[in-house]
Order: sequence, then structure tokens, then C-alpha cells
Amino acid sequence: MQDKLDVGSRSEQSSTSPTSPQHRRVAVPSPASKRSKNAYDKDASFDPFERRIISFQAGKALLEIFKTKMTPYFPFVLFPSDVSIEELNSERPCACLAALAAASHADAATQKQLGNMFKEIVAARMVDGDFNQLDLMQGLLIHVAWGHYQPRPKRYMQHLHLITSIVSDLRLDKPRKVKLWSAQGGKDSNKPDWGSDEMRALAGAYYLSSSSSIILQKTRQSFHTPYILACCRHLASLNQYPTEKYLPYMITVQILIEEVEDLVCKNTFVEGLQFSTGCEEITQKCADIKSTLPFPLSESPPLLLQIHILELLLSQSSPRGTAFGLDKFQNAFQDETSLMDWLSASMSAARSLISIIFAMPQGEEMAMSNMGWIMMNCALNLAVRLDLIAAKGSISGFTKHLRRFLDMRHTLRQLVLRFEATPGPNSPPDHPFHSLAKRLRRLEDWYLSQIEHHTAESCPSISPQLSDQPTINISTGASSMPVGAPMPYQNGLLSALPVAVLAQKEYIDNNVPFFGCAPLGAYYPPPTISKTSKPFKSLISQFTKTFDDLVKNGGSEKYGEITPNTTSFSVIIFGGDESLRDDPVFFEYHYTSPEDQESNGNITLTTKFPLGDVSMVFTVYAWLAKMGEQWETPITKYLPELAHAKGSLKVAWGEVTIGALAGQISGLSRESKACVVGEPCDWKAFEKAFANKSPYFLPDTTPIASYAAFQLLAFAMQRTDGADWSSVLEDTLLRPLDMASSGVLSADTKDIFAMESLNISLIGEPAALSFVSSMKDLARVGHSILAADLLSPAITRRWLHPMSDTSNLRNGVGRPWEVYRAGKNIRPILDALTKGGSIGKYASYFGLTTDFNAGFAILAHDSSVEDRKLDLNVIADIVSEVLGYFQQITHQETEVRYAGKFESKNGQATFNTTDNGHGLEVQKLMINGVNVKDQTAQKLGIQAKNLDFRLYPSNVQTGSQHQWIAVFQDGSALIDMGTPTCTTWQEVGAGVEIRVFFTTNKKGNVVGVEIPQLDIKMKRAS
Repeated sequence: MQDKLDVGSRSEQSSTSPTSPQHRRVAVPSPASKRSKNAYDKDASFDPFERRIISFQAGKALLEIFKTKMTPYFPFVLFPSDVSIEELNSERPCACLAALAAASHADAATQKQLGNMFKEIVAARMVDGDFNQLDLMQGLLIHVAWGHYQPRPKRYMQHLHLITSIVSDLRLDKPRKVKLWSAQGGKDSNKPDWGSDEMRALAGAYYLSSSSSIILQKTRQSFHTPYILACCRHLASLNQYPTEKYLPYMITVQILIEEVEDLVCKNTFVEGLQFSTGCEEITQKCADIKSTLPFPLSESPPLLLQIHILELLLSQSSPRGTAFGLDKFQNAFQDETSLMDWLSASMSAARSLISIIFAMPQGEEMAMSNMGWIMMNCALNLAVRLDLIAAKGSISGFTKHLRRFLDMRHTLRQLVLRFEATPGPNSPPDHPFHSLAKRLRRLEDWYLSQIEHHTAESCPSISPQLSDQPTINISTGASSMPVGAPMPYQNGLLSALPVAVLAQKEYIDNNVPFFGCAPLGAYYPPPTISKTSKPFKSLISQFTKTFDDLVKNGGSEKYGEITPNTTSFSVIIFGGDESLRDDPVFFEYHYTSPEDQESNGNITLTTKFPLGDVSMVFTVYAWLAKMGEQWETPITKYLPELAHAKGSLKVAWGEVTIGALAGQISGLSRESKACVVGEPCDWKAFEKAFANKSPYFLPDTTPIASYAAFQLLAFAMQRTDGADWSSVLEDTLLRPLDMASSGVLSADTKDIFAMESLNISLIGEPAALSFVSSMKDLARVGHSILAADLLSPAITRRWLHPMSDTSNLRNGVGRPWEVYRAGKNIRPILDALTKGGSIGKYASYFGLTTDFNAGFAILAHDSSVEDRKLDLNVIADIVSEVLGYFQQITHQETEVRYAGKFESKNGQATFNTTDNGHGLEVQKLMINGVNVKDQTAQKLGIQAKNLDFRLYPSNVQTGSQHQWIAVFQDGSALIDMGTPTCTTWQEVGAGVEIRVFFTTNKKGNVVGVEIPQLDIKMKRAS
């Protein structure tokens, strides 16, 4: 029993084994043999701080870069968060030096000096130093992991062999006390008992050696043993660092990658069926890993890289072939079907790998490990070859969608531009990213030359010639074999994929279940908003705590970080129901930062803030209240001088309508530079500066933000009665709505929160930027819009809609709304009509959701940020989540108010809410003994069991009746190219028309139902 190891304590203790840190700086012994003139200087110090290559202050910064930015890409050498640079340099000098060299990529000269010093230490240790040390092994791991930063001559494979030799000499690949000679016969032979650093280093050595052997086609130097995986699982159980949980999965996937290569490269004959079975088993294991990960795959960049490489290998492999299926480019396919299957799988896998670059934040390239870049090169080389094959001969007509997916011409151009800019203007010519950019340009040139005659002539062979194709690599120690690459940021990849491909990936693969297709916006009746109702009391309590925790902790993992020491903010959510007229706000949260408290009082509902761009909402609202819609009227009706503008590329002012100006599709330049936000804008000065400016686009072409467009609306309103802008707002909005805390910026403006940080002399159009308001007034104006107080309901409905799209399907544009479209492609969508704004140190956000008859506002200030840089995303995400709860509340209210059983002497009906659609499902409808559901299904040619008979609420109603319309769908209808068809808006009333009128009593409770087409009235069953 005493021989058994205490794994937990063993892994933590500092042993006296040869792997323990020596707690001293490297000192080089006297040379024992004659060395060349290029060998190390035995009298030189190997301390970069003593040599004054860098200072401790600089070293501290580099160490932080290594720990936070670089280790996520290679989590096998980790340093404690509390270790100082002085301690690390003293106790782990080799690892410290290698980390400093890797992290100093912003200063190529310093990096070269540090890299050369590390190579000198390795040389000294090999000749006559103490070589078999964990510290040196960790340094070599770092040096090899970011091998593209190594100074020339590079020694990638040689250093990798040194790592594996240390593993062998120290016997790190097996437990310290293997009981092979015990009576139990080695019962504990796979039990981890080295320290955590040793186990981590062992895993790193295997990962690098295995990856290099497969991707660079080198002889395998390190082999997987169950002990390596056992070590990683043990590290994950200890959970000393956040990255430990990734290690077992990284090693498991690497084993699968080796299994694919072993299947491909077997010397003995492998039957096609046996090979396919092996690949299917590996594919299933990969899928199982992805589906059971206890963390998002995007959290671990190297694991995501491995997964993509594994998928690429599987798509490219064939029995007795070559690595990455390069033999396929030279061999003819037996039939077109197998060729298309190969191209589809391989081109999709290659694109997934390449997309990592486009998803990677600018600057992150420097942290990527050398192996990651080698994988990237693999993907690019393969993608180019695959695209050329897809462009050839008889299959070109069938591969257009695949080629559009890869879009190699655009992809290569964007990569060249990105990598030419990555090193920076002052980087030396031998910077590794300059080399990569050159190779990318060469690859681009070769591709463009090949694609010219590939598309111009039909070649008898489907394979491009390989002899003249350039290859690309990062490290000269790396092979120039075309290899491949994955992607760390899953969300970024999805956003880079074409919508059609997303639909195929997400929906075809997942066998999409049926979900009812409602008319847009007709999902449930709006919720009854009441501060005293149980759902809203719970919502208010929950999200008050969310904001409290956010302030207390300076953010959260879920939403992100904020700066509570300097950022003050205020949030409200309000309703538009008549019952809320006197007090629309049902949720409010106000926070004043310590910095702002010193010179300002605490924020309340009446605290005034400048709104910046949100001013545009009030300009359009004032136009509608004063002038009516007149969307199609040209602006020249009110400002005829514009028609006399001169210039060859002048604005077609006679075609610029009021609707185009309000809807941000006028095509006009952004601003006039003739106005100041805190002063009335002079028409003559504006006309002189702006009238002859050429437009960005012709009117009604595409959304382009123009501040000057809203100033033109203000001038037009002023022209009608000669009033100034502040008077127009006062007469149309402020006085009718009793907005006592609102107005426009001027020299007389007072009581603005933190006004000492506001510059009212900023250049800008007052009608677009100068409105001032409080939360109380914003709630009033929001309620008035939703309740159609100043406008007719018809005008209000037309106003509260998107008018045009942007290049992002999630975002639209209204007058002047920024429309955010929430929901999924195959589910009903929800439009939030919003407007964000900023001015100086202030930011604002205002929005309405007509589906819920509610709205929100956010106001914030932070004197520490740059002008117009205050970010409200964290707070806005929480607000959007609050609004998301409305969907649940409306579902519950609909179930309580409308669902249930109804009956009469000759009829019965049952309506209910379901999880596979909005509205009410008609689960039973019998009239005079006839099953109306079956009868309807027969008439529509749908099997009765597949008929989805659903009712959706209309806005046609009186005080006692509410109309719902019937929509019929075939639940078994085929999915159309990956997206379930949703065209019920075309089919309402076609074939079978049914309207259901729910009857309510004075308390608003549903007491009966009437279906005129079926001549039936029923009462709610008791």
C-alpha cells in the first residue's frame, strides 16, 4: 500500500528529479573541446537582461503577451499568473528566454537577438552543459512552436529531435515508478505521477512531433502511448489552468489524425470497403468528440485547427494513396459522381480552414503557432488545385456553387492585402510575414494564369499540371508540401460563409423539424405590461440583479466587460399600452460612476443627456407631425434653390425625395462642414458648402448615412413658417408631449449630465446630432409613437417598418431606423427599430419593438474614452435579452387567455399553444359531426396527419372582438435547398378561408368564439 502513489500531491510537489527547475541563471561551463568560430562565447552571459537586450519592464510586458495572447495557441508550456519576470528568469531561464523571443514579434531586431541567444544556450548545453532538463525542454518546445520566428539558419526538425531525446532520456513518457517487476506485473504502468509541467511538456512533444511528421511528411519520432492521454486527463482533472481541459481532446484528435494516415499509407493491400469502414469509424469518432465537448469548440484554437485538418484528411484520403490525397490530382476518376462527391467534401473542408484568417482579429496573426500557419498553407494550396479542377471540362456547370463558395480569386486577393499589412511599415525584409505575403502573391499569380486557360479551353484531363505550381510555407524548416489549415473562431467562420451554405450546413445536416410559418409580426398578441403582474415583477427583479452584478464585477463572462469606475449609464424599458400613458416606464436602472459622482449628482429619470445621432428620430417624428408623410415629394418643392446646383457629377436634386432623406437612401455626402451642433445652422452657408457636392450614389440606390439629409428636412420645415429649428421642435413635439427636459444644444443649455466634458462647438448638423433629452421624456416620446398620439395609426404603421436592406440580412434601414432583425432563418423574425448615437463622451440607444408594443432607451457617459468611442454593446445585449423574455410572456398570456375548449350544441373546438409554431394550433374542430380538420386537409390535398391548422392574431379588432386568421401548412413538405419554405403570406384565404373571432368580456377575458364561414358560435367550456 505504501508503494502506491498519491497522484494529486505528486503532481503538485517540486521534486528533486532532473526535471526540476534549478533556481539559477544559466552559467556556461568551460568548453571541453575545440569549437568553430561560430560557437557560443563561453565568457558571455546568457541573461538577456544582463546583456541589456531588454529591460525588466519590457520583459514583464512580453511575458504578459506570451501568457495571454500566445499560450492559447500552444497550451503545453504555462507560467503561473503571479510569477514575476525576475523569478522566471532566475528559476526557468531557458523557458523564459524562449517565451520572450516568441513574444517580441513587434520588434524584429530584439527578437533576432533573443532567438540567437537561445540557440547559443542550446549549443552550450549540448556540448558540455546539463542538457536533460525540463527547463531546456520547455524552451525548445516554445522555440519550435513559434519556429517561424527563429533566426536563420532555422533548426526546426533538429530542435524537435532534441525535445524527443530529452523525453526519452528523462523517461517522461512513462511513470517514475513503473512496477513492472512487482508481483502485480505493472498494475500502475499508466498512472501519471510526474509533475504537471513534465506531463504538459510530454503532451506538447507528442503533439509537435506527430503533427510535423504527418503534415510535413517527416519520419515519425514520437509515438502515442496510453500514458500520454492518461497524463492529459489527469491535468484536466487538476484544472490548474483554464487550458488544461483542452489537452485530452487535443491528444485524442491527434491520435485520430494518425489513424487516418495509417489507413492511407499501409503497405499491405487494403480493400476499398475496409478502408471506407475505417474512415467512417474515424468520422464518427470525430463527430462524437464535437458533439460531447464540455466547452465551445471555438475556445481552443489548436483543437479547432486539428478538427479541421482531420476533416480535410478524411475528405482527401483514399486507399494506398498519399498524404492529403495529392495523388488524386493526377489520377482520373472512374465516374463523375465520385468526382463531384470528392470536390464537394474537400472544397468545403478547405474553405473552412481558410476562413480562419478572415475571422481572426487584426493583429492576432502574430500569436498563431508555426504549425497553425503550416496548416493554413495546406488549405490554400489544396483549395487552389481543387478550384482549378472544378473549373474544368464537363463538370464546370455543376460546380459553380462550389467555386462561388471558395471564391479563390477574391480570397487570395484579400489574403495578400492582409499579410502585406501585417508586419507593419518598419519591419525588416526578412520578417516571416513578408515572406508569406510574397508566396501568397506568387500563388495568386499562378492561379490567375492557370484559371485563364482552364476556363478558356476544355482539357481532356481533369487534373492541373503540378510541376509549375508554387508552394508556400512559413518556416524554411517546414516542408513545402502543400498542406492545410483550420480556424479558431467559430462565430467568425459562420459569418463569413454564404447564406446558402449556412442553410445547407445547419439545416440539411440537422434534419430540420417542422415549425409553423406565421405572417410577419402576427405571432401572439402583445403582452399586457404591468409592474405588479408576476411575470414582470420576476423580470424586473432578475435583470436588476443582472445589472447589479455587472457593475459589481466590472462585467461578466456572458456579456463582456464594462468600466464601472468611469462609465455612468441609465437604462429604461417602456410600454405603449394606453394603461401606461401616465407612467410608461416599467423597468429602470441608473448607475453613476465614482468619477462622475465627484462633480455630478446621481442619474435619475430626469437627468439630461445629449443624444447625438438619435436626434434623427426626433427630426423625422417632427416632420411627420408637422408636414405629414409626403415621402415621394422632392426636396426641391421646399428648397427650390437646390435645383440650380451646378457640376458634372452634381446631385439630381429633383429626384431626392423626402422619403429618401428620412430613409437614409438619398445617396448624399455625409455632412456639409458648414454647421455647428450647438448653434442654428445658416441655410446660405449650408447651400454654398453642400449643394454642389457630388453624391455617393444616385437616390434610392443603397443605404448610406448622411447627416446633411436630416438638416435638409429641418430647413424644409423651417421654410414653411419661418421658425427656427428649436421652435419647430417645441411646437411639434416638446409641448404636445410635455417633454420638459428636452431641447436642442445651445450656448444657453444647462443641467446636462457631466456637461464639462461636452463641446457644443463640434462641427455637425444640429438636426442630426443636437437633441438633448432625459429618460422620462424618451419614454414619453416612445409611448406616443407606439400609441399613435401625434400621428394617425395608418401613418404610424407605415413609419414603423424597414424600408430597405443592408448587405447584412440581420440589419435593415428605416426612416431613420437601424433595424435589427432577431430570430432564425426558418423561424418568425422580430424587428427591433433602433437608433444608436454618440457625441463626444456620450452614447445613446433608442428602440421600439412593435411586436411587443414596447421600447427601450440607454444613455451613457464616460470621460475617459475617445470622442464617439463609448461602447454600449454589453448593456444593449442585456436589454435585448430582457425583450427576449417578452416572447415567453406573450406565449404564456396567449395560452391563458385564448387557448382551451369551446363548445355549442352542434360544435366543439380545442385551441392550444405548441412548441412547433406560434399562434394557436387548432387541435380539434367538429361541427355537426363533421371533422373540419380532415375535411380541410382533403380539400387542400394534404394528408390529415400532416395538416398544420393554426390561427394567428390580426390587428383587426374592436373592444369585444379580436380576429384571428387561419393558416394551413403541410408539415411533411420538402425542404427547399436547405431552408423550409415559408410562403404562407401568399396562401392565406386560398382554397379554404377561415377567420376566427374571439369574443371578450369587459375584463378582457375570452368567453366565446365565432367562425362566420362555418356559421358557428361557441362558448368557452366551463
